[in-house]
Amino acid sequence: MFSLKNRLRQLFSTRWSVEDPEGESGFLKNNVDLDKIPPCPACASNNVAIFVYGKPPLNKAILEGLESGKIISGGCMIRRTAPKWHCYNCNNDFGRLH
Repeated sequence: MFSLKNRLRQLFSTRWSVEDPEGESGFLKNNVDLDKIPPCPACASNNVAIFVYGKPPLNKAILEGLESGKIISGGCMIRRTAPKWHCYNCNNDFGRLH
């Protein structure tokens, strides 16, 4: 059985580089800060993940976030009302993209 990381490498290796040539500082530091995930406003749980939209670089930090569940792929179609956060405790999607 393949791990998620190996499966993602298989799926995306023909379209994107799995390693970010600029290192982990580019996309993850500028757009996703896993140290600043807010608690859920509905239930106050800290079991919250961030949605990432579009095609992020598949660097080590993004892959680890996807495997751990701290990052959720929101897909490529970005709506004006797209949520920014998801609470696993109460399934509340909250926050909005700017």
